[in-house]
Amino acid sequence: MMHPMKRTISVLKFIGLIGLVAASFSFAMFQGGFVSWFLFGSFLPIAFYSILLNFYPIKRISIKRVLDKTEYVYGEIVSVKIHINLPYRIPLGYLFIKDEVSERSGGRPFSGTVLFPLFSKERTYTYHHDLLPRGEYTFCRIRIQMGDLFGLTRKEVVIEQLEKIVVYPAYIEMKYDPFKTLFESGMTAAKDLAQRDSTMAISTRTYQSGDRFSWIHWKQTARKNEIMTKEFEQRQSQDVLLILDRTPSPSFELAVKLTASIVRSAVKAGSNIGLLSYGVERQYFPVQGGETQLRTLNYHLATENDDLNHDFYTILETEIFLKKPGQTMIFLVSQLRKEVMEKITDLYTRNNEIGIFLIKSRLEKVKPEEAALLEYAKGKGLNAKVVRESDFTKAFER
Repeated sequence: MMHPMKRTISVLKFIGLIGLVAASFSFAMFQGGFVSWFLFGSFLPIAFYSILLNFYPIKRISIKRVLDKTEYVYGEIVSVKIHINLPYRIPLGYLFIKDEVSERSGGRPFSGTVLFPLFSKERTYTYHHDLLPRGEYTFCRIRIQMGDLFGLTRKEVVIEQLEKIVVYPAYIEMKYDPFKTLFESGMTAAKDLAQRDSTMAISTRTYQSGDRFSWIHWKQTARKNEIMTKEFEQRQSQDVLLILDRTPSPSFELAVKLTASIVRSAVKAGSNIGLLSYGVERQYFPVQGGETQLRTLNYHLATENDDLNHDFYTILETEIFLKKPGQTMIFLVSQLRKEVMEKITDLYTRNNEIGIFLIKSRLEKVKPEEAALLEYAKGKGLNAKVVRESDFTKAFER
């Protein structure tokens, strides 16, 4: 619906246009002569066209937005097509098309362009966006403006069309390699059945086709007078819980990128992974595996910001389940303080593994106190290191 002020201005412009036509006609009548009638004759088509546009049914313009897909990864090109179907072949001087999108930061124009349809009834406008920041974008409306080239008449209509896209954070391909392989921990069996440890035979069984020669238990074979092979305990893939600190920091986007890379690599390796994310709201995703978990965590990483408004270490005090033994936890932080390190080292026990990734940009310097805290953590037996963007692929290297 048109704003009352805009409607008033439009009515005044129309009255003024009629007044100009009347004034030019009166001038030609009273002045007479070729020049006055020539001016009136020249102005009349322009005025007639402007008056005609006032009655153009702009609300009957059919417009449709078409998206190639609804899910993107940072760096991919977002392609949007807008199909326009006009009700009549009346020549139009111009159409201004503005596609508007709403974000967490509020509404803003996504793309705007001027088309010159003239006698065409159908037009298609395509625009592209690359390097869109991660996040969820809601296409909310398409704004259409039309008028004559002299600005005597201008009309506008807003068409509501809601569509959403999600831009997931960037990631890199990396080798996921847990800090150590634990037996009797985790819930997911390793994919490679050949991952057996000959020092951990737990029973024997009758020989089956495909068993290795080295697995034969000779003493049991001689005792039972049939070939017996060793039964091994199968390794379990390591369950990992990531703890993401969303304290405001210039390196937060790198932390999101590294987290997304670890999640993707872990799921591809067949491991279970969970996420505990601290910001204005605490978000906990239990340790699971599979594509569903990958999509869930990626969506969270796409839509969250560095909005933690209190100290990170105070939250660690309340997370009782972090003290559960036999689990692997990786803390992803952009800055390291003594209080945070004290809380993390308190969680360390003999039966679990803790990693601390201090994420820095390529040129960002590590503060002396942060370097000292990392050395302190290593001395306590934790896997603590600085991870820069150029070294993400080496994050799990010892």
